[in-house]
Amino acid sequence: MKKLTLTLMILLIAAYIFPLSGPAIDFKATDINGKTIELSKFKGKVVILDFWATWCPPCIKEIPNLKKIYSEFKNDDFEIISIALERKSSEYAIKFVADKGMGWVHIIDKEKGREIATEYKIRFIPTMYVVGKKGNIIASGLRGEKLKEKISGLLK
Repeated sequence: MKKLTLTLMILLIAAYIFPLSGPAIDFKATDINGKTIELSKFKGKVVILDFWATWCPPCIKEIPNLKKIYSEFKNDDFEIISIALERKSSEYAIKFVADKGMGWVHIIDKEKGREIATEYKIRFIPTMYVVGKKGNIIASGLRGEKLKEKISGLLK
């Protein structure tokens, strides 16, 4: 009985932290190039929603993986939308993105980033969601090669 109770508690906590399915929550924000970004406008594409920050060592460690994935799939029905949860100025983060050659969509706005992160119940970073072509969350918690494999499979 104790084992069953513990298992159920773990599953409930995991479901709360990692909602693995259902429609992605739409948002509207301005990217670093001044373009209005609406998640709903990306229907028909596979999207990685990447919640990160320049001050986060695991986030920085993941950048080469994201660059590799973006480079491989950017000409397919695919996009990355990175939402920075910054403590420093937006200017610092924008320069960081440019210096690292992170050529995908970036939302770097402290207020809007926090708002989106709250809607997605972000508890820690990096957190990534994979949104399928129909606008549903397909996966979360993937990184590195597992993330690349998931994207590759969804684009076939």
